[in-house]
Amino acid sequence: MLQMIESRKTESDNTMVETTAVAGFIRRLTHDVRNTLNALDLQLLLLESEDPEVQRQLAEARQIIGQEARRLSRLSLQFQTSQPQWIQYTAEEMMQDLMPRMQKRLARKMGRVDWPEEAPKIPVRIDFEMVSEILGELVENALHHGEEEGRVSVTVSEHEGTVAVHVSERTAPPVSGPHEWGATPFQSGRGGGYGLGLFHARRLAQQMELALDFQYHPADSMMVATLSLPVNADQV
Repeated sequence: MLQMIESRKTESDNTMVETTAVAGFIRRLTHDVRNTLNALDLQLLLLESEDPEVQRQLAEARQIIGQEARRLSRLSLQFQTSQPQWIQYTAEEMMQDLMPRMQKRLARKMGRVDWPEEAPKIPVRIDFEMVSEILGELVENALHHGEEEGRVSVTVSEHEGTVAVHVSERTAPPVSGPHEWGATPFQSGRGGGYGLGLFHARRLAQQMELALDFQYHPADSMMVATLSLPVNADQV
């Protein structure tokens, strides 16, 4: 038994070292590529033409470059580690402030999301930016893997000293156990994708010491992701 425990610990340590090395490589690579894209964008900005069609194509090219630079920036952020910046919030205020963030992030896809009109007026202690990123990843994941044009439901409940935010979608049974999702980068448990979104969400949850769970309910074909926020007992 002792040998088995030591073996698992060694495997976990090796995985952590590998993940750290990959994270450093990706941060350096995305930084270099973004610099190249920025230089290319500047070159296009300096080009001049009186032809309206050429002007339009130059504008489209710069827009595409900007989009790819932002994608690389988000990829780099998925591998960064930072200390939480704690603030006091009620769950109701948190969900109200998160809604415009989701609208900006999801754009037209927000029309498929049922956002809660009400939430418990219970105080929680969170890093707002981190929670925003976690829920953004969960909702995007649900929109991508749920039924085509299906709806995603976000609800909030109070249970045994926690405020739980649930992201629910109707979908086919997963190809692997949900408890494994996001544990390792570049491994997608749902088929398709890069396996980075939920990895990012799990890392942020761990940094705040929050519970992030996934459960599939076969009776109604529902996948539910739950982020549990501890109630700030000092403010109750």
